[in-house]
Amino acid sequence: MQEQLTNIYFRDLTLRSWWLDSCNECESISMVLPEVFAINNWIMGFSKKLAKENLPVIALPLDSRTSPELDLL
Repeated sequence: MQEQLTNIYFRDLTLRSWWLDSCNECESISMVLPEVFAINNWIMGFSKKLAKENLPVIALPLDSRTSPELDLL
């Protein structure tokens, strides 16, 4: 399993996201949408549990629009 913080760019917004690749061929991915607390240890741990089920996972912090500098890692 490969995991990394990555940036996704959309217009003038940068989404600092957490990507886990299950390293298996699949036709879908899981999206984790943290509501309030951005990408934190709980979100990363939950994403790892999903990735262990052989699904790639991306956690996208929707709060980046209102709190672009928020970093809880």
